[in-house]
Amino acid sequence: MTREHIERAYSKRARRIQRKAVARASGPAIRSVGQEEVIRPQTLVTRAVIEPENLRWYGLCVESNREERVIQVLDLCSVPAAIPTVAKHKVRRGKVFRWRSPICHGLVMVGFPGTAPIQFHELTRFGLVHGFVKHAGVPRQIPWAASYEQDGKVKRGGVQTLLADLEAVRVGAAKYMRMHPAYEAGDVVRVEEGPFAGHRGEVIGSTNLDVQVLLTLFGRASPTTMAIGDVVKAA
Repeated sequence: MTREHIERAYSKRARRIQRKAVARASGPAIRSVGQEEVIRPQTLVTRAVIEPENLRWYGLCVESNREERVIQVLDLCSVPAAIPTVAKHKVRRGKVFRWRSPICHGLVMVGFPGTAPIQFHELTRFGLVHGFVKHAGVPRQIPWAASYEQDGKVKRGGVQTLLADLEAVRVGAAKYMRMHPAYEAGDVVRVEEGPFAGHRGEVIGSTNLDVQVLLTLFGRASPTTMAIGDVVKAA
């Protein structure tokens, strides 16, 4: 076998391991639910704390052994992310050693706050990211809480058992909401940055990164696309 064939086989095996790890964490309960997305209402007031259980969690397949670098990149993009880990322990010489170990290599979980549509393609444009864990061709949402049976016992599963640093996720979620506020069609906003600073307009559409505003310039209504951080809701 050539080196190319070996790398291709390893890549397929790594993706298969990732899918099995996510399925084991999710538990059989969600397999019968289908792909209906669970969205909980959220608000961000002053220094609001967005709890991890209110995020929409997905599995992201990344380059093996580069998970920490991917976490750093996602933090710059204001996307809450974490490496899924499980608690382990070992008894040695009468002492109990406890630690957390990744469930598999090349897997990162990302959580999206709010109710706005998720721009999945924005996270797959980085060289270290291969794609999302999918089911039936669409990214598969991982439930916060799930249960499954193993060795005749019912055990807890889902995202709640895979997160080690909840405070970091809370901070990341609040940062995401500040950087990517949800605008709806009809909202009146004020431009804070750029050549149109000081103008007011009506939102006609938005994504996680851009917002389309209908501005009145020189007596004419002109739809303008600008970065979502350049506008704020008008009082």
